[in-house]
Amino acid sequence: MIHTFRIISDLEVQHVNYMKEKYRIETYELCGNFGSIFKGVEVCIAKQLYTNKLHASIVVDLPVMLNRGEITNADFPFVTKTLENVFECFFGDKNLFQKHRLMRIDYRYDVIVESKEHRDAYIDLFEKSLQKKGHLQRKLGRFNVKREFVEYGTTIEHKNKSIKSMIYDKMAERIIKGEKVETYEKNVLRFEVALLVDRLYYEKNQMD
Repeated sequence: MIHTFRIISDLEVQHVNYMKEKYRIETYELCGNFGSIFKGVEVCIAKQLYTNKLHASIVVDLPVMLNRGEITNADFPFVTKTLENVFECFFGDKNLFQKHRLMRIDYRYDVIVESKEHRDAYIDLFEKSLQKKGHLQRKLGRFNVKREFVEYGTTIEHKNKSIKSMIYDKMAERIIKGEKVETYEKNVLRFEVALLVDRLYYEKNQMD
């Protein structure tokens, strides 16, 4: 099922002026993260690489927005309405949502595995299968106070220019990061597949 997605929308002069007036800031101060006023929605303003025009980048985390793990097609009218409200709130134009471009979409498949040892074994098996096929992979972790990289040991990621796949122990990830474990994340072994922009453009061209 769909888990998260990222969209971008180009900002016109009226949107920039609306934000300047609302937040009492200058144009050069607009770039940055505007946080998550709306639950499950992160809004960031950035300049396009070659044109220097501003665009809004919006990441939507559906389980957080809906406060549950199960996402169905019936939820999307609510999601659409919420995003229209986001665009109205930040840019004074709810119709701007209709002009967005999809940049990334993440799908997930959750399996309840009660035993942590079994979850670790599945992750190890996934790692071995990637090594056998010679796929590019990396282990996730963090840098400690000595700037030494410490692996989480609970996540394996495979990525290319079009698709990223990942398997990880969701509950262990929350605990390591010191975050709350939601009810729908308990004992979950999660497999995620992210379709990146190159893949999305390819799929769009196939449909045209």
